[in-house]
Amino acid sequence: MRTLVGGDIHGACKALLQCFKRVGFDYERDRLIVLGDVREEKERGQDFN
Repeated sequence: MRTLVGGDIHGACKALLQCFKRVGFDYERDRLIVLGDVREEKERGQDFN
């Protein structure tokens, strides 16, 4: 199990998923800790997916 830490994603879900792919993120074993903003305020009410 690995722990990855990121920050200030600001709604850049595509970029985050690309990073997961590059590092071989295992959704069942690895965990992600996010520090900072996950999405922009203007995206309020929209799904992160």
